[in-house]
Amino acid sequence: MFSEFYSNGGVLMHVITLSAAISAAAILLHGRSRRMGSEDTKLLGLAERMAGLALAVGVLGSLFGLVEMCAALQWIEGDKLEPALRAGRIVPITAEWGLMCAIPLWAAATVFRTLGPIAGRAKA
Repeated sequence: MFSEFYSNGGVLMHVITLSAAISAAAILLHGRSRRMGSEDTKLLGLAERMAGLALAVGVLGSLFGLVEMCAALQWIEGDKLEPALRAGRIVPITAEWGLMCAIPLWAAATVFRTLGPIAGRAKA
């Protein structure tokens, strides 16, 4: 099921996944640097930007899919249009994957950004 979902999204799914992996790595590295006493938030900024990139690429892929679907639908005869409309389920796949990757990463970056100053005050 997931492999079908992933393959229907095309090459942009790889860009989304890579962006999400970089964002997750930045969040993990930030957590490690916080435990070592650093209060630098540059890695959180990178994580947020990469999560945003994942979402933007997902929306772009969905728009490309919508354009392709509309181009294909104009050539289908009226009596065969009902089965062709099932293609509409494939169009939002890249946006769905982008959102599934971006939302938890943004949430994690927000938690770290919010907890950073609080943890710093507790040490003082």
